[in-house]
Amino acid sequence: MHLEAQSTGKNLIGVILNADHIKLERENGTWFLEFDFNITIQGKIISWNLDEFKVSHGCKLEVLGFTIISICGDIEKAAKPIIQKLED
Repeated sequence: MHLEAQSTGKNLIGVILNADHIKLERENGTWFLEFDFNITIQGKIISWNLDEFKVSHGCKLEVLGFTIISICGDIEKAAKPIIQKLED
């Protein structure tokens, strides 16, 4: 099942660039710089507008354009306490 959720809020994102095992070598008259390069991306939720949290796709069963069953509201109710814990 593929769900799409929408909301607004503020997030803090940090990017860490790291080079290890740096080595400068000369081979056949040509210089080579070798290193292991790593990128780490870290994120933290600063604030999230839970009142605007909505699940929009993947939570309805439709036949010929008619909604047979929808669990969008149930998913939203179950997800909000989990999101609130992440925000704290």
